[in-house]
Amino acid sequence: MTSEHSAKSTVDQTPCFQSLSEDTRLRLGEALRAVTLIRNDVLFHREASIDGCYLVEQGALKVSIEDHTGGETWLAILGAGDLVGELGLIDHRRRSATVSAMTECRLWRLSIGDYETLSSLDATLNQCVVRLVCERLRLTNQQVCDQRMGLEARLAQTMLKLADAFGEPLPDGRVLIRYRIGQSRLAEVAGASRENVNRQIRSWRQVGLCDRINNYYCLSTLPKWKMLRGDNIPTNTG
Repeated sequence: MTSEHSAKSTVDQTPCFQSLSEDTRLRLGEALRAVTLIRNDVLFHREASIDGCYLVEQGALKVSIEDHTGGETWLAILGAGDLVGELGLIDHRRRSATVSAMTECRLWRLSIGDYETLSSLDATLNQCVVRLVCERLRLTNQQVCDQRMGLEARLAQTMLKLADAFGEPLPDGRVLIRYRIGQSRLAEVAGASRENVNRQIRSWRQVGLCDRINNYYCLSTLPKWKMLRGDNIPTNTG
């Protein structure tokens, strides 16, 4: 597969660009430049200058913010078909979060100059990005609600995010999370102590909701996990 064909294919598989015309998607594919990352590479840091946005072809990226104590808050895990760094295309301000690779990644970079040229030719491109920003604002509202949940719900939310990004279905219906993460990091992400996280995971293992296989977490009965997360929480304010 040629680089040009691979770039166009990624555009076609990016959900937020589905409403673009074939001509615009072709021009968009021609403007993209390949970027590769290995695990733990930083794509960009919070407060960095805006240089454009990125389409994810493969791999998983973590969006996070460090607090004043050096702790880390995970905002999102992004993967194939996602757009990264779109906010700066709208307001031209510095990066609002740090994005780093959780696995090897292949991305396609669209410079801010090319974005502005393409959106001047087809205003639908700008509309696509604005809609995506709105969708992510709704998710941010959800995260604010999440902070008011108890540890079990917050930790279940973290496990489901990992399952969504790295989940491998097993023949018996369970889902293996093929990403090794320690309890200290889980505690950091969930905003809890390691001891409380350890206690909660032990409780889940006792009732058969969670297990470990070769140091990977393995989840069973996903509908029950979604109930633990609390899917009835509203995701927006209007």
